Amino acid sequence: MKYFLLLLFVVESATSTLADERSGSVPTTKPFVHPGLLHSREELEFIKQKIASGQQPWKSAWEQLQSSEVASLEYQANPRSRVVRGVRNNPDIGSSDLSSDAAAAYAHALQWSLTNRNAHAIKAIEILNAWSTTLESVTGHDAKLLVGMDGVAFCNAAELIRHTSTDWLDEDQKRFERMLRQVFDPVIEDFYPTANGNWDASMIQTMIAMGIFLDDRVLFDRAANYYRHGEGNGAIENYFNEFGECQESGRDQAHVQMGIGFLACACEMAWKQGVDLYGAADNRLALGFEYTAQYNLGEEVPYQRYRSVEGRYDYPTLSRMGRGRFRPIYERIVHHYHNRMGLEMPYSRKVADQERPEGWHGQHMSWGTLMSYGLPIPANSVVTRKMPVVLGHGAGMFKVGALLAQDDFENLDNWVVQIQQRSGFAPAKVVARGQSLDCLLPGRGCTVWFKQKLPTRVTITYEVLCPTPEPAIEGLQPRDINNFWMATDPVDRDQGLFDSNRYTGKFSTYDKIHGYYASTGGGGVIANLTTRMRRYPREVDGKPAEHLALNDKDEKPGYLITPDKVMTVQLVAYDDVIQYIVDGKLIYQIASGDRVQVEGRDSENKTVTREAIYDLDRFPVYRDGYFGFRMVGTHHIYTNFRVHALEPASASLN
Repeated sequence: MKYFLLLLFVVESATSTLADERSGSVPTTKPFVHPGLLHSREELEFIKQKIASGQQPWKSAWEQLQSSEVASLEYQANPRSRVVRGVRNNPDIGSSDLSSDAAAAYAHALQWSLTNRNAHAIKAIEILNAWSTTLESVTGHDAKLLVGMDGVAFCNAAELIRHTSTDWLDEDQKRFERMLRQVFDPVIEDFYPTANGNWDASMIQTMIAMGIFLDDRVLFDRAANYYRHGEGNGAIENYFNEFGECQESGRDQAHVQMGIGFLACACEMAWKQGVDLYGAADNRLALGFEYTAQYNLGEEVPYQRYRSVEGRYDYPTLSRMGRGRFRPIYERIVHHYHNRMGLEMPYSRKVADQERPEGWHGQHMSWGTLMSYGLPIPANSVVTRKMPVVLGHGAGMFKVGALLAQDDFENLDNWVVQIQQRSGFAPAKVVARGQSLDCLLPGRGCTVWFKQKLPTRVTITYEVLCPTPEPAIEGLQPRDINNFWMATDPVDRDQGLFDSNRYTGKFSTYDKIHGYYASTGGGGVIANLTTRMRRYPREVDGKPAEHLALNDKDEKPGYLITPDKVMTVQLVAYDDVIQYIVDGKLIYQIASGDRVQVEGRDSENKTVTREAIYDLDRFPVYRDGYFGFRMVGTHHIYTNFRVHALEPASASLN
């Protein structure tokens, strides 16, 4: 189980003030933004422009919306005074009518907002008024689920009409408000803690939507707090375990996608109001989406028997029922976690790519491609740089803690530069340019050490660009990324590494150091295609020494640098857990008890490799040391260097 690539994400905000606002710390007295449910005014304007230009995928997504039965101007509402939804919608007394009409109101509100064609505003108002003047009750076994699934569509339609059209009369708006307060809210106000989690999830999304539409902070906070800390199966840490497995993963894949889709809507509406529910429990929702997408794409994932709250539901095995049948819920989540936050989300992105354009589904806020794909990220977005991810062995073991160190390269005061002396090439340069460290090293090796000694239980992150030189420079090309961390000199553990007479920038002079090393090989025509991780020393007393050497990713596509693209590198040292991560992808990791490769030399000085177990008696943990960038014959530009503490994931870990 611990080898599964789990994606728990934490994101750093641009300023402490905005970070506090986005933290989701509720309650708050900040006024609501309108229109402010799923779609902002700026987003609607962007989509209008894309439709007008005929660009794909907006063109086909727009045609998909227009061709839907619920989007037709011929559509007729069928309101009921008393709606009953029984178990699995049996009996269905007006339940399907309510669902269809909610979707139609939303479809026409969208079409009005994106075309200014007044007939669609009038149609949406007609549907909203029909129900608000008629509906008296919603009852039955599945009443909570019905209101949870469809109340959000009614609210989104009403929000768009109220704040973009002048045709909805005040008295009609008041009557719609009364329907929300007197009919919908009593049904969902207490959630359904012991039901499968998609029930709670549906009610969370509708309660958040109602709170915003009604400018009711108490209602909004009730839903947001339940999402974060509720006792029911739909609360974020009850619906997903730390591996991303959903409480309903053993039930069937349709219900899993129902629940996560509902929660994505809730998070997006809260985000529009400056409250970050997406980030709750270290972005647990992202983890849930990735787990679900990966499994439904046909890959294997671990499964842990997961009993629901109060033990009402117990699914002993991972369900194949509905596997591979995707719902239109992925564009929204990709927009947030990947586009806004810069996280990889590889499986969710793959689903979104293959399912595009997302269409209509009666249980979801539909047309995700039209309304979420490619949306611009505001220039003043609170998120400017990524923080570390927690993957593999780290999941459930540690979490990202305080910022210990950072450098924005205003100068080189915090660094020691060791450049190999070599003639016949253009001059080498290592320059702090303010916000970036620019290293131009034609034909030479170079190590740049960070002067602050770091303890174990840290993670180091930075971004690096490997540009292609234009015009060409002899001895210079976008080459491999290399790193030392937790490194020390074997004799002088404090300052020995900084002795440039012994450590000259030539790679072989570092064979005797103690520490960890990892590299990502160059791509294309670049000579060095090695992607590997090592535990030094490689040499003791002038003789080759056996050392850990993981190298099974050498020369493999997907494990090489991408020239001219900014990449994010992360290094982890948490006691015996050592990891190397690039662009959110776990490249290598080792921990006590893992099978590893040990590399050494035979009597003829040839490299030999053998399989072994990572034994801490044989290869003790490095408890502190230094970090260093390592380069040779390349041009690297480094930015956003950060060091964060890693803390036990729970109090039970020490």
